[in-house]
Amino acid sequence: MALDFNYKTLFRVSLQHNYYSSGALSRVGVVPSPGTEQVLKNYGLAWKHVKDQFAVLYDTEDYHSQDKLAALLADDVKLQFWIYLEDAAFLNYTELPYSQKDDRIYYFSNALAVSKPDGDQVSLSKDKFVSGSDIAALYQGNAIFLLRENKKDNKTDILDIFNKPTGAVDVKPDGFGVTGFDEDGGYYVWNDGKAEYPFFVDRHFGWQKPFAVIEIFLSKTVKPSNRPIQDDFTTKLVNYVLNFNRRSVFWKYYIMSGHLRELEGLAIANGKSGPVFIGPEKEQVLGKHESETFISDRALDFTESRTYKFQLHKNFDKQKGNGKPVIKSLPNPAPEQLKPMDGKPGQYYTEIFIY
Repeated sequence: MALDFNYKTLFRVSLQHNYYSSGALSRVGVVPSPGTEQVLKNYGLAWKHVKDQFAVLYDTEDYHSQDKLAALLADDVKLQFWIYLEDAAFLNYTELPYSQKDDRIYYFSNALAVSKPDGDQVSLSKDKFVSGSDIAALYQGNAIFLLRENKKDNKTDILDIFNKPTGAVDVKPDGFGVTGFDEDGGYYVWNDGKAEYPFFVDRHFGWQKPFAVIEIFLSKTVKPSNRPIQDDFTTKLVNYVLNFNRRSVFWKYYIMSGHLRELEGLAIANGKSGPVFIGPEKEQVLGKHESETFISDRALDFTESRTYKFQLHKNFDKQKGNGKPVIKSLPNPAPEQLKPMDGKPGQYYTEIFIY
């Protein structure tokens, strides 16, 4: 991930997800905040985003690189990155709260991180996997304020989420920029009742709240194992990681074909011990299409690869556990098809239609 042979990685952040067979979460956007872009420039640092990783690097041939590293630690520098989802179905296959209030955001920091026992990686989430415990509240009511230049009054209007002006600040020299509430940006993330962490609105992706904010503090207030610059100003490559867990849901098959529905002893099985499908049950789809449905007796994992191989049988003998396969390999569900279970809060099922 180095820019060229002169650059050395100071730290990297890896985004991992066990839904994917590769384990890599690459369908995300990563953007440094405007304040961080300036910090990188001031201290001679560079950053690189490739697939599931992004890294900050420094120039080893810069005569002043050691002085700059010392200054980073002495100045208690903070680097902030915004994470944006590029997959609309992400929350369908990820074990996270399915909905999130406008004044909430996922927040991660090396100041709060936990090192793994082997010391190889530093997990940025509070638990083994990213969870609702990593959600923080934003300072302002609905969090996202837009900026719109008002040349008439030589001001920058601050807009709320309904695009209504809620205030104005002086126009900065560049004509359009920070809100003016503070030097970093003016939106704060709350931690333990205190507004400690600035939050930015991203112009690269339009007016959209980031999914998450990651902050890396280069400060002596962070324990040495969690930071890349040590007290003697030497560097130690730190691999930060965020692990996301796949969601488990009930699988529901709809047998729509009239020919298949007429067969005797229909059942769904996998030919060995494992999940059992309950059914068939008659059900109307969209109020007019007849179907025979089968639903798994337990929640099954969403995975990119085919973890399960189910078959549709006719003349199925429940005692012997076998029948005659009609469809030898039923399709696995797509994560886009997800619905809440009636009367079972927090549980979901996915639909698979067989024609």
